[in-house]
Amino acid sequence: MALPWWGRAVAGLVLFVGMRIAGAALQASPLTVFLAALIRDLSGFALALFALLAVVGLLQEWAAKRRTLTAPKPVDPWHNVACSDTRPLPSLDSVRTGFPARSPTAPPSPKVPATAWSLDLLREVEWHRFEQICAAYWRETGMVATTTPFGADGGVDVELRKPDAEALDALVQCKAWNAVQVGVKPVRELLGVVTARNVGRGIFMTTGTFTTDAAEFAQGNRLELIAGSDLLRWIRALPADAQARLLALATDGDYTTPTCPACGIKMVLREGKDGTRPFWGCRNYPKGCRQTLQVARSGH
Repeated sequence: MALPWWGRAVAGLVLFVGMRIAGAALQASPLTVFLAALIRDLSGFALALFALLAVVGLLQEWAAKRRTLTAPKPVDPWHNVACSDTRPLPSLDSVRTGFPARSPTAPPSPKVPATAWSLDLLREVEWHRFEQICAAYWRETGMVATTTPFGADGGVDVELRKPDAEALDALVQCKAWNAVQVGVKPVRELLGVVTARNVGRGIFMTTGTFTTDAAEFAQGNRLELIAGSDLLRWIRALPADAQARLLALATDGDYTTPTCPACGIKMVLREGKDGTRPFWGCRNYPKGCRQTLQVARSGH
């Protein structure tokens, strides 16, 4: 059925001739005379079957061409747009694809560095930059903050110690999630890591918010949940010079394009196949890295 109509006809003809030759060869032996007669009979049935499939394929192809010819022509986005028209022209994405521009998912254009902290800025930063901001915030409060390397992090992004202390004070998990709330499952997983490593507490930081179930689970379980609005309020409570240092870190270079979790380099936005959602892919693919980030999950 995957063959075109003419391919089905050729396949039926080849099968018919092959079965006829096989039947003639088997006719020479008394032991296979019955089998030879059966193959000859089936050869005619096979030829008729493939002929029918070829006719069906031909009709399908004719119907598809007819639908193409009778389908309405796409509207020209530039039609009736006069030179003196002051309306904004369609974006290049909408002209090329017929769909609205993907402003939330398109590769970020160069931004003017922000001059003050805001929740919008916090939610624009990609996941790795957000981890760096979280670690830098704790350093500004006097803690020793160590970020985990790229690759498998064991459910921990930042390790906190008090100055001159060897034992860990807290384990921090960071999620730059804006499109979805952080649910109870990742919060429960952080508690498992805190318990296994025998650390005093766990801290979960996100640019977005937490579900009610996650907040209820954290209560009484040595876990502290810090939403994006909480972190913004804490940053604004720091001295002005500390806020400026964190702002410079947040807006340095390209701070919106996600970083590959395995390679540590900036990813590229790739088109999804067959109309699926665009996704971020590693520049090293297919040289060895197959890391991808879903656009909705990363929030960019």
